[in-house]
Amino acid sequence: MAAPLLVSLAFDSDTNDVLETAATLALRMDVPLATIHALGWRPLESDAHLEKRVAETRERMLAHLAPAMDAGVEVLEPIVRRGRPNEVVAETASAIGAQMIVTGGGGPATAKRWLLGSVAESIVRASHLPVFLARGALPKQTMPVLCPIDLSPHSRAGLLAAVRMARLFECPLVTLTVVPEDDSGWLSLSDIEHAVASNEATVREQIGAFVETVDFEGVEVDHRVVMGEAVERILEESDRAWLLVMASRSFEELLPGAIGGVTERALRMSRCSALALRQSETEAARREEAIRKLGDLMAQADQHLEDGEPERALPILQLAVTRAPVNPVVQERLATALDALGRKDEAEGRRKLAGLIREQFR
Repeated sequence: MAAPLLVSLAFDSDTNDVLETAATLALRMDVPLATIHALGWRPLESDAHLEKRVAETRERMLAHLAPAMDAGVEVLEPIVRRGRPNEVVAETASAIGAQMIVTGGGGPATAKRWLLGSVAESIVRASHLPVFLARGALPKQTMPVLCPIDLSPHSRAGLLAAVRMARLFECPLVTLTVVPEDDSGWLSLSDIEHAVASNEATVREQIGAFVETVDFEGVEVDHRVVMGEAVERILEESDRAWLLVMASRSFEELLPGAIGGVTERALRMSRCSALALRQSETEAARREEAIRKLGDLMAQADQHLEDGEPERALPILQLAVTRAPVNPVVQERLATALDALGRKDEAEGRRKLAGLIREQFR
């Protein structure tokens, strides 16, 4: 069985929107849907009364899940456990081998929420899995997925997740890189305009290298570079998006009352749905080193192809394929070299394989 999505049901005003989003994700990802509800503790509660509460909660969950089952979603047996929601959800996700957690996005940014945080944020902090914070109904397909990137290893992981979401929901993807503003009060207007243009040109060149091995096939992508304060610019763009995808090395700093981190503030203050991902330092370093080596191989091969030397590009691309066999971009580049050498059948096979890979990871 494919790894399921796990939905945290809180029985509040967001429940139907959360389940609609989760059901759509499950259908498009072709995976089962699991649900969990955390029961609060009651002092001196008897076993019989607890058993009754569990049974009533299960029936209530099944009633909410009826539309998803009618739509053809494979719904697993509802899970009811007693305990803190963040702990119960994180432990259950690990126990059933879930690939993603879906939960409500938390209420408005009231003073109480700033001081105490929300259940949704506590789940983000407790989980090492991606957490989808569903806020409101599903979007129109014209609304984009927004993914801030800062050229770090964890933002690359976020970008890959954002591409997947854009494919699943057949919508555009906007990447956003924010260049901090320098203190330019003493510069003339023409000097400021020149500095902005120079910074943006440099960053766009870096972004081009950063996304070299990312497969954007079938996704409408807009790479945006803006200047300003990171959170402000992310929030401005998120008002025009339906989903904000953000990855972080960790969420240890995502503590109640803390407002320092860009990721935390963007997740708390954005009004659209959000997908939060965590990546450990060790995992990020290993992934980044592998990507860097793959990028170096691709750059060498591209230069040989540009110079009209496909025979020199071929062994490099064959090595790249052994390192990244499920990367369709690498498979297609190898097909280009094979085509140039007159090996048409092999080239066509590689292109078909790239298509199958894309379909598999859609």
